[in-house]
Amino acid sequence: MDRPVQRPHRSWLFTATTTAGIVAATLAPVAAVGTWLLVTDPEVAAEVAADSSVLPLVEAIAETLGRALVSLVAYL
Repeated sequence: MDRPVQRPHRSWLFTATTTAGIVAATLAPVAAVGTWLLVTDPEVAAEVAADSSVLPLVEAIAETLGRALVSLVAYL
């Protein structure tokens, strides 16, 4: 009979560091695109300030990321 394989014990620090790294790697590009849009598209910044809603910014980020993805796929 085979013995069950034991997984190595991982500390909570390893898990927390990995989770923080994944979150940072996901949010950093979104924050960069949001900042870039606010600087380069004052209309979106004015909408966000006037309505107190981040929905126009989220829409602009999604549209920009969508265009970038389409361009990348067309390039490949």
